[in-house]
Amino acid sequence: MAHCFQVLQSSINISICEMNKHDLKFQNKYEKLGVPH
Repeated sequence: MAHCFQVLQSSINISICEMNKHDLKFQNKYEKLGVPH
């Protein structure tokens, strides 16, 4: 499972990261893990 800050090197992964940040499920998961988003 890749986190946003781990995949910033690839524009494709950045796009996926951006989509994930707008997904409530991912948002809740990031908040539970304490990952900044």
